[in-house]
Amino acid sequence: MMYWLLTVGVLTASLLGQADAYPTGAPKAACATLEPQHDSNDSPIHSDLYAIFVEVVDDIQLKVTLNTTGKEFKGFILAADDPTGVLTPLDSHAQVLDCPDQPTVTHTSRVLKQSVTLHWQRDTGLAAVNFLATAVTAYEDDYITGISYSYSP
Repeated sequence: MMYWLLTVGVLTASLLGQADAYPTGAPKAACATLEPQHDSNDSPIHSDLYAIFVEVVDDIQLKVTLNTTGKEFKGFILAADDPTGVLTPLDSHAQVLDCPDQPTVTHTSRVLKQSVTLHWQRDTGLAAVNFLATAVTAYEDDYITGISYSYSP
């Protein structure tokens, strides 16, 4: 009887841990594909309700905003394809993710977000750069991929 209770307890704890996977940001394993690592049957979908907006701040900085006019998102990952620049979170909803060869940020919590704003900076001046993001509205939902913006000075 005691063995059965222990087995049920361990199984329940492991399932609860999986249901709340990555509440504090995407893992480094997400760097290669920018897709959630939920180990579920979720599928990528495209939606025009999610977009990246870019605004020039000065000759070395851009303000980059991941925004939705649809369902708020809990998680996200956003990367730039220029390894010579730096993405810096401007609020507590984003943090740097140490991805090789691409500046990347991810969420800090599963609090619902309408938008997240970052700074993109290149010390040698702005150059063409592509931003690509994925948003997750809920663990059990399909994820929104292909959110992109190409900046050219």
